[in-house]
Amino acid sequence: MTDNDGNESILGQIQPYEWDDQQAISFEVAQDTISLFIAHCTDRYWTERRKETPDQSVMDHWDEQSRLASIDRHALRADDPEAIRAVRDSYGQRLRELNGRADG
Repeated sequence: MTDNDGNESILGQIQPYEWDDQQAISFEVAQDTISLFIAHCTDRYWTERRKETPDQSVMDHWDEQSRLASIDRHALRADDPEAIRAVRDSYGQRLRELNGRADG
């Protein structure tokens, strides 16, 4: 693959990644799980902020949790099934705890 000037395009250097339906679904579930956790963090942050006397440390905590989760979501790669499984397990557990269902 070449660009308009006849130079090899960077896209021509990218190796295709083959994945099956289960891998694709697992990756999407992992991304969605992190996104849902970020949504919970945002809700907790704004719940605290709307209080008559909000606790800045609580707001900072949820802001930081959201920031770290965003980094994890951005770093997640479709070709790393171990990381995908770890994300689904850890963020799934955290969501269950936030929802008061830590039993799994």
